[in-house]
Amino acid sequence: MKSQVHSAEGSSLSDHARGFMVRVFMLMFAGLAITSACIYVFDTYDYCMDLLVTRDHITILFWLSLFGPFLVSLVIRRGINYISYFGLCVLFLIYAALIGICFSFIFSILDVTDSSLFAIFITACLAFGAMGIAGFTTLIDPTQARPIIYFLGGGLIAVIPIVFLFPGPDMSLGVSFVGVLVFMGIGAMHFGDLRDTADQPGFDDGTGKRMAVLYSLYLYADFVNLFFFLAAFLFKRK
Repeated sequence: MKSQVHSAEGSSLSDHARGFMVRVFMLMFAGLAITSACIYVFDTYDYCMDLLVTRDHITILFWLSLFGPFLVSLVIRRGINYISYFGLCVLFLIYAALIGICFSFIFSILDVTDSSLFAIFITACLAFGAMGIAGFTTLIDPTQARPIIYFLGGGLIAVIPIVFLFPGPDMSLGVSFVGVLVFMGIGAMHFGDLRDTADQPGFDDGTGKRMAVLYSLYLYADFVNLFFFLAAFLFKRK
């Protein structure tokens, strides 16, 4: 959705808009809680990690955690007008669980400790807050910058498998740095879109609830991508 320029007089949010945003952030935080729980379980119990990778082969669960989030997010986006609110919530939580499982494997091959992960999480939260402030308060229409940022995001998605399979310090640092900048930009735009959507009258409770799941997905993806690229930028592969 296009972001619109907001005047100072029109910047205040109605009760309906506030309720919509509360639902969005509650769903997003629920997703992050599921992701964190999956990371903890797979990092703590070796038999859980054995469900992903064994000495002989990579399991189906690994491939599902790698490609499943993309498929689930596609189903949510395509089915936003057809799937029930409850069904969308279930799909979103499955998406968050698969991301957590995938991250647990990624962190197992990075030189990461629990304390360093916590520091990265706090850094990502601060950056995410900065994105939110920029998205909610800016009076600039980002329409012209949007295609460029999305183009860079698509390029990152294409390059990540190459960097993962053929790691090089310079390339990894460069891709990670660009990833942090790109997803900060995408996050700021999504916050602006959320502000505009929340202020729109006319959709009923059912439509509003389903749209809340969609924006939870957007913001959740922005946060976890920012977290991932910060971790990849700061930590070396084992």
